[in-house]
Amino acid sequence: MSLKLSILGLPGAGKGTQADKLSETYGIPHISMGDILRNNKEFETESGETVGEIIDAGNPVTAKTCATLLSTRLDEPDCADGFVLDGFPRFQEQAEIMDDVTGIDAILLIKVDEDNILERLTKRRICPDCDASYHLKFDPPEQDEICDNCGTELVQREDDTAEKIEERISWQRDGIEEVLTYFDGDEDTPVEVVNGNPPISEVWNNVQEVVEKHVN
Repeated sequence: MSLKLSILGLPGAGKGTQADKLSETYGIPHISMGDILRNNKEFETESGETVGEIIDAGNPVTAKTCATLLSTRLDEPDCADGFVLDGFPRFQEQAEIMDDVTGIDAILLIKVDEDNILERLTKRRICPDCDASYHLKFDPPEQDEICDNCGTELVQREDDTAEKIEERISWQRDGIEEVLTYFDGDEDTPVEVVNGNPPISEVWNNVQEVVEKHVN
């Protein structure tokens, strides 16, 4: 069996959840470019700076460095039967990188209404002490805004405010459109769209149905 997928969607669409399920079901690694960069902070780029220095300065890592690190990761033995790229590519330049580095059996786009995304993300809470996570609607703590594990008052991540989420949605929406335009008409890299609004179990059933068409 071989299965190489890219899974895309706006923040809060459930990419990570579905990627984890795909990884477990098909025995292929769940890979994100963010994890690759964080795991290679000491890697020296063409500018002489390390990846960590670039990230800490809030600057983007170049396409050349991303291509090198992605290629190295995909050459590891656990990728022999495929992989799931989570949230990559995010814009056209990254799509070109992926095209150069590896073939993809399909791009899976999880579409979620933006009102739904705002509800999912603005109601997330985390414990600053033990890192437990909650959702005030779908997975609330027993005591309002208090961690079940350690009794610490829960907090909202800085980037989970409505304003920050809308900013992320805006630029990521534009990037996804770039990627879809880049692969439009490419029979070797079909784009499959799944409705991400229903409950997780229903979305997963639809994801499996689509993915099964691309298992080699």
